[in-house]
Amino acid sequence: MAGTASIRSRPSGRRNPVRELWSPRGFSPADLLNLWKPNGAWEQYGGLAYGRKPRQKLDVYKPRHAVKAPVLVFFYGGSWQGGSRDLYPFVGASLAAQGIVTVIPDYSIFPPARFPTFVEDAARAVRFARENSAQWGGDPTRLVLMGHSAGAYIAAMLSFDPQWLRRPRTKRIWRPIGPYAVSSFGADDGHDLGRLYRFTAVANGGRYVCRL
Repeated sequence: MAGTASIRSRPSGRRNPVRELWSPRGFSPADLLNLWKPNGAWEQYGGLAYGRKPRQKLDVYKPRHAVKAPVLVFFYGGSWQGGSRDLYPFVGASLAAQGIVTVIPDYSIFPPARFPTFVEDAARAVRFARENSAQWGGDPTRLVLMGHSAGAYIAAMLSFDPQWLRRPRTKRIWRPIGPYAVSSFGADDGHDLGRLYRFTAVANGGRYVCRL
């Protein structure tokens, strides 16, 4: 009677960066996009602190020979309950390869953060990017905001409601890029945002007003 031997792979002593990345948070489709490297010379500066809180850090992707390049700050989505900047190197690298200094910040999420902490963190990150963009080869007068899903909402709030960027004094150069929407969430949609905040968003002279 033939027997089958159990074969187990032995540790080779070499690091597996893919396994190390997936072990704490699991696989994301974005990881497949991050396997692709765009053409172009660019550099990454990771884990720069724009505040003292654990999630107040950002990554910068810059063209290698940038001189007065446009600056773009990208806010990812995640229902304000998840997301991480380490999922989006493909965004930063792709834009940097096209000559754009790209900043991707983390921001506080629920729990324990509640509205408007997400927006306040984002505003702090934008101010940090504007104040430091020159050392990355960027032009602070050519700063643009971009976001996806919940991040697009943050970009819109920073663009249309001047209170978030009022201190320190800033110029009105903020512009949203891409689609965004404000919608209500039902009890059965899996987001449980009722505990997060309640708001009504209305257009008021080009500004968005939230009633908590």
